[in-house]
Amino acid sequence: MTAFSGWWIRTNGSTAWSSREASTRRSWPCGWVARRDPHLSPITDTEAWNIVLDLATDDDDVVRVGDCGGWSFAIEYGMGEGAERLAQISRNGVEAIHLAPSPDHPPAMFSYAKDGADVCSFGIGEEVWRWGDQPDLLLPQLIGAGVLHPDGEYARPESESYRDRDRLALALIESRFGLVLPRDAVVGQRLPAFLIR
Repeated sequence: MTAFSGWWIRTNGSTAWSSREASTRRSWPCGWVARRDPHLSPITDTEAWNIVLDLATDDDDVVRVGDCGGWSFAIEYGMGEGAERLAQISRNGVEAIHLAPSPDHPPAMFSYAKDGADVCSFGIGEEVWRWGDQPDLLLPQLIGAGVLHPDGEYARPESESYRDRDRLALALIESRFGLVLPRDAVVGQRLPAFLIR
């Protein structure tokens, strides 16, 4: 399984916390309470899913943490309920981005918050419907990438594969915010992890 909810967090252009600092935190800016288990960390993507899907235990959700490209990141496994706290996470100069792939119930959702405000959100592939304090924040990039026309309507051909269309939107989000998170770093690398309750 590779569908998970992901966070990127940046404080005034610098890393919000390093993976070493993250591995010692017991409470997270989004209100999670983390339970440190010495047998849990560091783990891979597959190991996180095995913990969440193990019906023989009552373990709650899992979060793996790290940093890459000037952003800290947290990957939620399980229910991933942190998205509702995006504005809270972004207070005091922090930028926070949340991407929920939603493979079982598309579309994938993108949200961006800064200084305690929900700035801009939209569904990947549903960029015509944007919301937040600045819903058109990424409109110039969406137009420049050929995702939308200047009037805000879809620019992509209806026959185009949704994967190709989604790649355009995801690439412009990565470029706009300077996100760098290689798949191998998320899936294969062992990262500090916590059980979330």
